[in-house]
Amino acid sequence: MFPYFLSYSLISILAILEFHKIKIYILHKNKINFFVIIYLCLFMGFKFHVGGDWGTYKNYFNEILKFQMRFQDLNNDIGYYFLNLLFYKLGFEFKIVNLISSIISILGLHLLAKNFTRYWLFFLILTPYFIFVILMGYTRQSISIGLFFIALSFLFKDINKSNIFLYIIIVTIATFFHKSSFIFLLVPLLFFKKNSYSYSILIHTITLFSFFLIFFIFNDRFVNRLEFFFVNQYSSFGGYLRITIISLFCIFYLVLIRAPYNYSIKIRLINKLSFIALFICSMVFLIPSTVIIDRFLLYFYFIIPVCVIYLIDISKNNINKSIILYSVVTFGFIFMTLWFNYATNSFSWLPYKNYLFM
Repeated sequence: MFPYFLSYSLISILAILEFHKIKIYILHKNKINFFVIIYLCLFMGFKFHVGGDWGTYKNYFNEILKFQMRFQDLNNDIGYYFLNLLFYKLGFEFKIVNLISSIISILGLHLLAKNFTRYWLFFLILTPYFIFVILMGYTRQSISIGLFFIALSFLFKDINKSNIFLYIIIVTIATFFHKSSFIFLLVPLLFFKKNSYSYSILIHTITLFSFFLIFFIFNDRFVNRLEFFFVNQYSSFGGYLRITIISLFCIFYLVLIRAPYNYSIKIRLINKLSFIALFICSMVFLIPSTVIIDRFLLYFYFIIPVCVIYLIDISKNNINKSIILYSVVTFGFIFMTLWFNYATNSFSWLPYKNYLFM
């Protein structure tokens, strides 16, 4: 567990230095941030036998070496297939695929975090579970999540023609790595205006969305997986807990956080994404399995640090701000201690090993 706690401690220190505006950090901020981001990419990318699906992904790569892999073996997530095939053809090993996956996901987090006032607090809140467990455990979806975050960062800047176009292109690519991201093709439609350009975007986006939807409906393995989760009602206490947490943060943001802020593009976008997240959470009353809902909600975890950052920003005195910050740091250590010691699947993350030290 030590490497995880060491990495979390490093990010905690940076969040505290940033919070207190310590001069040495401010003077060398860009260099420090760059090297720590590189460290996180190497920490995640060169993992060895870490994550519940590590062996499965390794077998995918080995099957490419034997020229035995078929598209259907990846449940038609052909983006990941071609990523493996590309690096095999270039003469690289499996660990480079993991490295590229980590770079994409960390780049997405980096581009999102830059939009908020407390860069390292954004990372800090996501590190114990989202980075260490989700991004290091679900390789294909981590790429999809990273691409979605990259696409979202363009809309955070401005919702104009070029940014919408880039968003749609990047989310379409993300869909080839994990099908769950296809629902985000509809996000630009939330800002629909009655003009010729918007109608063009509307028609093309709905066409693209319909294409993916039809493909998934008529894909046997996709239907079979859905049927498995529905028939077996595959759920877990952890799934219900995560759904509840996301719901509470979305409600908290919509009711309390957004009020003191100007109604900017960024705020409007987070508002709409919060409503989407709440809608997905509400499906728990209709769908007997939490697994499907859980996978969709992974794209919305960034709303949690957004809420905390805005809460600190609107706090009236430094004591309240400090209490929030140090509570977050403490909670992270407590969570990791409990998760690594008592979570059902935590053994897949322990002990942490890295190719660079073998």
